[in-house]
Amino acid sequence: MAPGAEPPQPHVELRAWASGHGAVNQAGRDLVIVYGGVTRHLHEHFHAGAEADERTLTPSSVDTCPYPGLRPFDVDDAGWFFGRETLVSRLIGGLELSLADRYPLAVVAPSGAGKSSLLRAGLLDALRRGQLPGSRSWPHLLLTPTDDPLAALTSGFSRLTGTGESRLRAALDAGPGPLRELLRERLALPAGGRLVLVVDQLEELFTAGRSEDARRRFIDAIAGLTGGDDPVAVAVYGLRADAYGPCAAFPHLREALTHRQVIVGPMSEDEVRRAMTRPAERAGLVLAPGLVDVILRDLRGTAPRDDGAYETGRLPLLAHALRATWQQRRDDTLTVGSYRDTGGIGGAVQATAEAEFARLDPGARRTARQLFLGLVRIGENGEVSRRRRTRTDLLLATSAPGSVPAVVDRFTGARLFTQGVLRGEGTVEVTHEALLWAWPRLRGWIAEAGSGALIRQELEDTALGWERGGRRDAGVLLRGTRLEAADSWARQAGPEHISPVVLAFLGLSRRQARRNRRLRNGAVSVTTVLALIATGLAVFAFDQRGESLRQRDEAIFNRVSAEADRRRDGDPALAAQLDLVADTMRSTPQTRTRLMETAGAVLPASVPEQNGIVHSVAFGADGTLATGSDAVRLWDTARPPDLSELASVEGSGRGARVSASYDAEGELLAVGTGDGQLRILDASDAGHPVPLSEWVAVADGPVANPRFSPDGRTLAFASTTYTDGATTAVVQLWDVTDPGRPRPLSTALSSPGQSIASVAFNPAGTVLAAGGGTAPGSDQAHLLRLWDVTDPSNPVGLGGDLGGHSAVVNQVAFSPLTDLLASAGSDNRVLLWDVSRPRAPQLVQQLFLNSVAASVAFSPDARLLATGENSGSVHLWNVGAPASARVIGPPLRGHTATVAGLAFAPGGRMLASGSGDGAALVWRLPPSMAVAESGAAVSALAVSGDGELLAVASGSLVSLWDVSDPTRLARVGALPLLSSAVNALAFREAGGGPALLATGGDAGEVRLWDVSEPGRPRARARPAQVTYEAVHGLVFDASGDTLVATTMMLQGGYRGGVYAWDVSDPEQPGVLDIDPSDQRALPVKGLAAAPDGGHVYTGEYFAPGSLGVWRTGQGEAPSPTGRTNTGQIVMSLAADPRGGLVATGTGESEVWLWDVSLPSAPGSPHGPLSAGGIASSVGFSPDGGLLAAGNSVGEIRLWDTADPSRPEPWGLPVGGHGSDVVALRFGPVEGTLFTGGRDGTVRVRQTDPAAAREVLCSVTGAAMTPERWDTYVSPDLPYDPPCAT
Repeated sequence: MAPGAEPPQPHVELRAWASGHGAVNQAGRDLVIVYGGVTRHLHEHFHAGAEADERTLTPSSVDTCPYPGLRPFDVDDAGWFFGRETLVSRLIGGLELSLADRYPLAVVAPSGAGKSSLLRAGLLDALRRGQLPGSRSWPHLLLTPTDDPLAALTSGFSRLTGTGESRLRAALDAGPGPLRELLRERLALPAGGRLVLVVDQLEELFTAGRSEDARRRFIDAIAGLTGGDDPVAVAVYGLRADAYGPCAAFPHLREALTHRQVIVGPMSEDEVRRAMTRPAERAGLVLAPGLVDVILRDLRGTAPRDDGAYETGRLPLLAHALRATWQQRRDDTLTVGSYRDTGGIGGAVQATAEAEFARLDPGARRTARQLFLGLVRIGENGEVSRRRRTRTDLLLATSAPGSVPAVVDRFTGARLFTQGVLRGEGTVEVTHEALLWAWPRLRGWIAEAGSGALIRQELEDTALGWERGGRRDAGVLLRGTRLEAADSWARQAGPEHISPVVLAFLGLSRRQARRNRRLRNGAVSVTTVLALIATGLAVFAFDQRGESLRQRDEAIFNRVSAEADRRRDGDPALAAQLDLVADTMRSTPQTRTRLMETAGAVLPASVPEQNGIVHSVAFGADGTLATGSDAVRLWDTARPPDLSELASVEGSGRGARVSASYDAEGELLAVGTGDGQLRILDASDAGHPVPLSEWVAVADGPVANPRFSPDGRTLAFASTTYTDGATTAVVQLWDVTDPGRPRPLSTALSSPGQSIASVAFNPAGTVLAAGGGTAPGSDQAHLLRLWDVTDPSNPVGLGGDLGGHSAVVNQVAFSPLTDLLASAGSDNRVLLWDVSRPRAPQLVQQLFLNSVAASVAFSPDARLLATGENSGSVHLWNVGAPASARVIGPPLRGHTATVAGLAFAPGGRMLASGSGDGAALVWRLPPSMAVAESGAAVSALAVSGDGELLAVASGSLVSLWDVSDPTRLARVGALPLLSSAVNALAFREAGGGPALLATGGDAGEVRLWDVSEPGRPRARARPAQVTYEAVHGLVFDASGDTLVATTMMLQGGYRGGVYAWDVSDPEQPGVLDIDPSDQRALPVKGLAAAPDGGHVYTGEYFAPGSLGVWRTGQGEAPSPTGRTNTGQIVMSLAADPRGGLVATGTGESEVWLWDVSLPSAPGSPHGPLSAGGIASSVGFSPDGGLLAAGNSVGEIRLWDTADPSRPEPWGLPVGGHGSDVVALRFGPVEGTLFTGGRDGTVRVRQTDPAAAREVLCSVTGAAMTPERWDTYVSPDLPYDPPCAT
């Protein structure tokens, strides 16, 4: 019993249970029961009395929620809108200037930054309160373009003025003058007064389906009202940041973006605090101590502290979590517990959506799936956005229309849908785009839809148009390949997922196609048929057979492609084999990009089936894998995917659970069982493990996760004892110096009522960590503690519980090289702790998962952390710099239940995972992927002219890699650590002499390096420093004699420039002074050299952007020869090796091609190409026939540029990076593409299908069995596995 604890009351047993969202809390003899769901709950207090218990209900006295959830703040919500006061002042200042110079005001923000709320509750409310002279009396109109922008404009004016829409439309059609005068007359504006016209979500104007004429007339109408000598209105546009590009075609919009642009970024920490606390104060609510700090920490997620208070896009999740917490409030107090009950920022939206979905019956769930997919638009390049639709269309587009109203109303009540009225028709839309990525189920639906989503959208839209036209227009019926594609999709989807209207439309299209075929066949003359009847019949039979085979092969190809997409998450090895089968049947750009992505992915090999849950996985020194389930089994992993069992060690016979771990040398194996037994084995010969000790009884209950100390002398493990029906968690330390005779040393912890899930030693063996806890609802829901075990016979506690988690800690692990501790909790988080000062550990970072964090493991080099979840997903994280830990690539999916154990192999290239689904998987980390040593993001790449050396910049470290074998990265050296972060690299490819590498850093310094011997790089003479602006671009011109740098400084204003040096003699580099009048003093990021002819190209990182052409010559300073406005920020730039063509990647998620064959007048032959996200990097293949762009969401998009005037998308987007692809370079040898990401990884991609095939067969060759061939390919085709030798 702990000192000071009260003795237990005799003969008293109190038990209480709660399920779902319920909770039971006990204080002495009082009981507090909380019940209800996310949207409603109640507290009941039971007080023990003399005769009977007294029940007290304590509802909240505050009926108004000051937080809007996912919907934006409206003008009438301004009383609750805080935190954006500074930005509102900027908008008012900008609008005042707009009143004078007639330029429209543009408010630009990423999705989720709060732009709509700022316009409504910020700007319009400030005008209503008279922030500008006379603005109290100014009318305002707020609208979105919708699918008919002109109708939206006239409808809005009609509501505002009471004028009929037909009269307004006639005035609009007559030009700007009549409309302006009509509005002036109807509004009766005072002198100097204006109509404030706010167009939010301007990006809707440029989405698919809007005609170019409608766009132009909409913009021209507004320009006519706001310009000229006597304007009647002032315009304010709200624009999503990734929709910059299309605006460049309209002078009126270019004026806004050039002269009057306000960018909405993340709020500061103080602003976020105000946004939470001030509405609560006004509403009479209390925020419990610590709640704001907890929410701020969750909001920040993995964003670096110097990037604002949170990652862009998380603001709607904050608003929803606050609203859900208000619904879970305790009396009038918002508590940490209430907030955690909602799922927090990372899970509140998911929790709300899942709660509503769970209340639906199976039929209504099918309807919900169809509704959500119908309210999402998926673009040709995979981009996903919301879609507003009428209620009528939704009724027609679902297979069970009768259930639509109830489902729509349910999700509207939860604020996940928003209903409105558009031109007299009811509309429905997803409330915020954040839901599209914050609800995993919806993400899964979208992923499952795959490439079929485009077919479904087209089919549905066409069918609904046919229905609205009374089913009379036969001209819209599908024919040819469109009908074949729709038929294939419908067969895969099944009739239960297709609406009656679509089924009727598809059926009529089929009947018309059959009728047309009969008519064509019947047009053959009778005479010809009679004369050639015998031959005709034979030919017909042959043709029919050929056509049947073609149709069969087409159906099989479509089926294989669809099965590959369907299996990609659950069985990636099988999906890879199906990709290979599809490419064998018909090699297309789509199949080749699938191979390109999969060959660079982390793929699993499956250990043959286990018996029951796999509790533990561990690797020996030689790579032998030990799995613990009902027995310990040892596996040979030397030749994946072929994993063979070497030996099996049974448990003690009385407990089903068996777990095991190796010592540091990988030769001793400690085995713990479910009935409290322990045994040590010699596993140095994996085929014949030898017991060194007998079974030793060490506990009453399971022995969990035994762990050797680094010196192999001590074994720590968690166990459970039972005394008088009560459980006690125990952490024991045993002496295993003589492994044949383990003996107890000490008990570090004995904690009644709790359980310990995991223990771990630090690398020095001096600190032991343990994690565990009790069931939710108790006072000690989590346990995370440290002990000094320098003397293992006398462990000394190092303070109390570390805290941090709000639920049970399921596993702990120390980095093998540093004092970094990872703890995985049931609160869906993994916490990283700096334990270099064990008595004062510091929380360094928290990693957010989508479900309970069940397991963690570090790689041997300490750069990677693997985390396992209850959902079955495994994530890899770059933890080389723990404070800025970042996820690497998409989750690894292969399990269907909790990932109970994780372990890296000694070389760090294999990861084993064991799960509650009874499976153990061995994941292969491809040799074509490397993690930067610094842990920082990769900022630049450069490839030597011979294609054998790759330079990688990450932080202030530049590493050198041998890439002569394009399937693997082999580190061969590194430059000395530089004084600032390196942003730019360039190899000299001409000029002769030793291999020369240039580096450019944050402090403006440029350095030259001789890398002829990559293992011993040597500094050359340092070029004179001419600027302290950060260098973001470096390139040698075609001669190799001139080195050009571009710079950017974005703090304290925007500035930058172009600088150059004569490096014909690298030992005496000389500055080339560029004429100051040639400098525009604006930030410049993009930079590339012409393949010949003495020119370099620059791109400005400042709206509206420009492309510059500079002439270079030996010993001459570069001089500008031509320039053209791009209308967009230039993020990246590349020159076509064939000459005469430059590609720019923009901040508006587009790629443009520019004709620079005439340097004095560059022009654009084609654009835009959709990059799917900010185009952070671009590059051409060596022959110029392929263009690649890396975007901000971790994808690579490719285009066929064999004909530069007609670029075509080349296959599907290629994923793999966890975030921004900041650098991209093709190797000089065809078939190799190098990429570097903000996730801190470098990857080599195989654009050559043969090379990708070789890689995939080496990993997944055994996955295509004859049985799987018949199931997933076709029993009609002979078994022909793609990797058969």
